[in-house]
Amino acid sequence: MHYFIWIIGGFALLALSNMVAGVGDLGAGPADRLPFYFAALAVLAGAGFCFFKGYRAASAEFPWNKNKSQASPHKGDPVPAKRMPKPKDGEEDPSFDVDAAFERYMKNRPEGANEPVAAEPAPITSPAPRSGFGRKGI
Repeated sequence: MHYFIWIIGGFALLALSNMVAGVGDLGAGPADRLPFYFAALAVLAGAGFCFFKGYRAASAEFPWNKNKSQASPHKGDPVPAKRMPKPKDGEEDPSFDVDAAFERYMKNRPEGANEPVAAEPAPITSPAPRSGFGRKGI
């Protein structure tokens, strides 16, 4: 129901814009009227923003709105994550053994991982003669 506030605010700004434009109509020349018309236009833009926000808020309340059903696939209230207690100085995680993990890696690694790859030098070739238009092509 909060969208009514945006819509009522839009109508109030629309009426204010009409009053400011009406004051501008009383001016004698264009130099007297133009500042009022620009102010009325700015207030009218604010009214359009209020109508837009009211429409967006009201459309979220429609029962056929698909965004509401797709908002969250999870049921219930969100639960914040729990932090693990920090280990004290000198303590390590007893469930993880570094040596055993390294042994498993060494047993399961690919066959050619130990062999170094020989670097082959690039073949030395002379640059191809240029053909085309330009200073270097001639």
